[in-house]
Amino acid sequence: MSFLGCIGNVMSASGLEELLGVVYAQNTVGHMMSGKALARAVRGHFLVDAALGAIVTAEAFHVALPGPFENHDVLENYLESDSIETQPDIPEVLQKATQLYNKLAAGDVDSNAVCSEHLLDEIREKLEKQKTVMATHPTARLWVQYMEMISLLRQFIKQRERETGLYIYRHYIKCFHILLLRNITYTLNPSIFTSSK
Repeated sequence: MSFLGCIGNVMSASGLEELLGVVYAQNTVGHMMSGKALARAVRGHFLVDAALGAIVTAEAFHVALPGPFENHDVLENYLESDSIETQPDIPEVLQKATQLYNKLAAGDVDSNAVCSEHLLDEIREKLEKQKTVMATHPTARLWVQYMEMISLLRQFIKQRERETGLYIYRHYIKCFHILLLRNITYTLNPSIFTSSK
């Protein structure tokens, strides 16, 4: 059984199937929960994890989550007028994090400087504390465990991508070596490569 199948087994009868059924066709949800529809399962689990992360963040920093939007115009107006920097009730730590992100996106700060910021450690500690508080309730404990499993899934994928990158690099080196040998052979003995008619 794959790790995605294990996640589906642990989360069976938790409401995850119904939640994924809102986004994906109901017929495919069973395959996603068993780990057979790999790409859909990964995307679906990441989507649910992002939603749960937003809920945890909203609870940790006492920020209201945006409600559902009726149409596209309302969403565009909300995004234009209601950025995090203009809202007075947003905690200062989130405003600083937004400014740091904007600097990173603009290229004013490199990623190493951002990773060494104590601000990120402060946010991480606050989120972990909120997860600990939420884990005192049985249902919330299940969803916090789900978030930890998805975090582990991200680490698996990250590690796999690293190994795949090295695997491709090794193949690239082999191809380069063959090309180099061919060029040396051509230089030393060009008659091998010329066709005689």
